[in-house]
Amino acid sequence: RSVNGIPNIYTKHDTSYEVRHLLEDLDSLPFPDYDLLYNSTPMMGNSLLKSFMASRGCPYLCPYCFNTRWREIYKGKGRVIRRHSVDYVIEDIRRVMKKWPMSTVKFYDDVFCYTTDEWLEEFSKKYRGQIGLPFFVLTRCDLLTEDMVKLLKNAGCQTISMSIEAGNPEIREKMLNRKMTNQQIIDAHLLCEKYGIHTFTNCIIGLPETTKRHDLESLDLCLESHVDWGEFLQFHPYPGTELGDKTIAMGAYVPVYDQMHTSYQYETPLTTFTEAEKNWQRNLAVLGPVALVLPWTRGLVVNILLHLPMNILFTLAYHFAKMYALRRKIYTTKTTFIESMRIFARSLRQDVFRHTAEKGPRAMKKAF
Repeated sequence: RSVNGIPNIYTKHDTSYEVRHLLEDLDSLPFPDYDLLYNSTPMMGNSLLKSFMASRGCPYLCPYCFNTRWREIYKGKGRVIRRHSVDYVIEDIRRVMKKWPMSTVKFYDDVFCYTTDEWLEEFSKKYRGQIGLPFFVLTRCDLLTEDMVKLLKNAGCQTISMSIEAGNPEIREKMLNRKMTNQQIIDAHLLCEKYGIHTFTNCIIGLPETTKRHDLESLDLCLESHVDWGEFLQFHPYPGTELGDKTIAMGAYVPVYDQMHTSYQYETPLTTFTEAEKNWQRNLAVLGPVALVLPWTRGLVVNILLHLPMNILFTLAYHFAKMYALRRKIYTTKTTFIESMRIFARSLRQDVFRHTAEKGPRAMKKAF
C-alpha cells in the first residue's frame, strides 16, 4: 500500500508531509527487538561491545550537525530532551545480557548527562549493583564537574568522550558554535585522568578558510589535555547543515553528494585546498592519533611525516595505535586470541578502505 499521507514519512511523490509530535514518555515504548539485529548479523550479536540509548535529543546547535535542522522541523512539537527512567535502561541492558555475550556497554546518547541530578545518582547505584560492566558515555567539557565524574566512576564508567572539534578558540566559537575555553577543555580531561577514566575526543580538520596552523592547534590541545585517543576527521559539508550550506555559498564546495566518500579520513571534498594541503590533512588524520598514543613522536610527525606523500605505512601506524588505544583503554572487551585476531583483520580492512579512492563494498574487498 502507498505510504503517502502517513505522518513523518516524506517521499519525492508526497512532499506535503505532516510532522508528528515528539514522544515524551520514552518508557511507553516497548523494549527494542534486538533479535532483528543480532540474530541476522552474528558478528554484531557475538561482539562483546553492545550499544544502548538512555535518552533522545540534543539541545545544542552545532552548525555541522543535523540536530539544528532537526530541531527546526520539530519546533513546537514537544520537548526535545527526553529520557528513559533508570529502571527502563537497566532492564533494557539486562535483557540483552541474558541472550548475547557482553562485557562493555556503550551509551550512544548525544549527551549522556547534563548535570549531577537525581537520575544520575540513581543510575550510579543501580547500574553498579545490577549490571556491573564497564561503560562508555558522551558528554561535553563545559558540562563535566567533579561530582559528575565521581558518580560516573562509582557506576563503573571506563571512558568519557568529549569532542574538542577545534583547538583554536576563535574557530571553535565563531565557526562551530562551541562556546568553551581551552582551559575548560583541559580541566575536563585532566579531571577524568584524576579519577582513572579514559578519554576519547574528535577534532574536525580542513574547515573552510582554516590553515595548517589551526589544525595543529587541535593536535596540541589534545596533547595538553592528555587525551587517550582522538580522531582528526575531515570536514564534510553535509546537505542541509548550516555550515554545509555556508561552504557551498562561499564557493568552497560544489554539492555532488553521491560522490562524497563514506570516510571522514579520505581527502577533503573542498575545492579551496591545494593538493599538497589535502595530502597534509590526510596524513594528519592518521598520524595525529599516533602522536596522541605516543606523544614523543609529535616532533617527528609534525616536522617531517606530515609533509611526505600519504602511504600505506601511515595507515598501518594509525591502525596499530588505534587497536592499542581502543582495546587497552577505550573499550576493554574480553575476547579470545582468535577473536582478537579476527577483529584486528576486519578493522584493518576498514582502515585501508578509508583511504581507497573507490567507493562502496567492492572497494573494501579489493583493498585487501
